[in-house]
Amino acid sequence: MNKIGSISCGDAVGMALDHSAADLSACDETDHSTPAAVEIPGNLYLAAEGGVVNAQLKLARLWSNVAKEPGGSAEALRWYLKAADLGNREAQFSVGFMYLEGLGVSCDYKEAFRWFLLAAEKGESSAQANLGWLYENGFGAPQDEAEAVRWYRKAALNEDPYAALSLGLMYSRGCGHPQNPNAAYIWISIAAWNGVPEAEDEQEKLEQTMTRNQISMAWRQAKACISSGYKGCACI
Repeated sequence: MNKIGSISCGDAVGMALDHSAADLSACDETDHSTPAAVEIPGNLYLAAEGGVVNAQLKLARLWSNVAKEPGGSAEALRWYLKAADLGNREAQFSVGFMYLEGLGVSCDYKEAFRWFLLAAEKGESSAQANLGWLYENGFGAPQDEAEAVRWYRKAALNEDPYAALSLGLMYSRGCGHPQNPNAAYIWISIAAWNGVPEAEDEQEKLEQTMTRNQISMAWRQAKACISSGYKGCACI
């Protein structure tokens, strides 16, 4: 569910954000009848209505799987919101993502930011990565590259490979942090190691500006970071 942006720092966003708060009461007017593609046990609904968070999450995921069905996304959002209001960080991230993408509700960057922040503060790595993206691009909050770096770093240390790529790119470009090719190469290599497709191209670009010794040292640091379970990355 990561929303990693391609807008680099310094680029003009070129779009006015004038999203009014979405009216979630409209979602509650959705036809909640179950599409034929979804079979939901009655006791699951009873548990969810009774405030059992795991049941609410399971219902939300079931509805998300049939998002193309009439009312599917809105129903998923309805159940994610119930779990999110009870403080569940996965649900809070999911609500933020649905606002970000306009799934079952009008796209609203400010609401996406609010829900991502709640989840990010609880340690949800995907929310931390998306919060970094919003700060980097000035969506839902004033653009703040230093804050973007801070949240990308938190997510990268929580083993989010897309955040590792974004953090590496920020270090490479000197956005929100003094330019640091060595740290950039380490984090981009970690992203590549974890299968992020764009990371290998970025690695090659950096290698053209580095010596063999610099590349070798950075690669050893990246491997040490991974093998330590990201505990050895704190100083990078």
